[in-house]
Amino acid sequence: MTVPPNRVFHPAEGALLDLESLMALAQAPSRLLSAWAELSFGAQGGGLVLSGLEIEGTLADLASPGRALGAAASPGVVRAKLRDDRKVTLSPGVALVWTREGQHQLVRVPEPLPIPALTSDKLAQRPVLVLTASAETEPAESMPAGLCARAALQPKARYVPEAGLQPVYLPLAMPLPDGVSWAHDLRRVWSPGHPALDALILRLDALQRRVWEVKQRGSVWDSHSYGEDWTRYQTIATAAIQAAIQRLGTGPTHTDERLRSLELLTRSLRRSVEEVGNELLQTLGGAEAAGPYAELRDRLQREGR
Repeated sequence: MTVPPNRVFHPAEGALLDLESLMALAQAPSRLLSAWAELSFGAQGGGLVLSGLEIEGTLADLASPGRALGAAASPGVVRAKLRDDRKVTLSPGVALVWTREGQHQLVRVPEPLPIPALTSDKLAQRPVLVLTASAETEPAESMPAGLCARAALQPKARYVPEAGLQPVYLPLAMPLPDGVSWAHDLRRVWSPGHPALDALILRLDALQRRVWEVKQRGSVWDSHSYGEDWTRYQTIATAAIQAAIQRLGTGPTHTDERLRSLELLTRSLRRSVEEVGNELLQTLGGAEAAGPYAELRDRLQREGR
């Protein structure tokens, strides 16, 4: 049963407490969560990992958020062998999920959550590791044949083909072709202190130092967009990098916010110290980008042509 829009619980003396009234009361938390989700990341359905729920494995060489392999791999990539007999789990955590009833619910996973084995057949289907949460109604202890008006959310990790993703599936990770590396920065909140986020900030620090090493060259410099003082171009680039570092390092950010920050930073650098902007584009993944960073890299490459 679905409550019509703008229908809220409104108790009054002597008023009838029917099922629709109870539904209006039950859906109040979901409406609040949905409003927050829409404000935060434009979600009309869909979920978000708020903490934890990361694959038990080793982070790839941390330097770029989208690159899968190579000397500068990714804080968005974790390496874990899920195709052997070893039991691999997701860490405990908290997620905002979208249920089949069309509601946002907060799900806590207090214990490590088992991950199903990844077979070669599944790998060929471009699978996505997702979290689902089904509501299981609990029996009434005092009435063996009855049910209570409550349900327990049961979180479960499973694979679905990339083409079959729906809002009820919260994406956790995507395996890369090697079957060992996984892009796991798909829909996540990272807070300051997260190893992958710290590695990304270190990479931006290194780019900031590069700004002052690069010589005068590039189409922006050739056109003298900001005059003939190269220091001015370097200052603009440094300020843009500092703004990105402050955005990423001073509070929680979700995947879309990180992508947006890196997108704006790349464009700003291309309008000042182009060489460093192109290096940042490689930080987004180069030829081996993974997950949403690959989409961002491709879009920025098209813009730069």
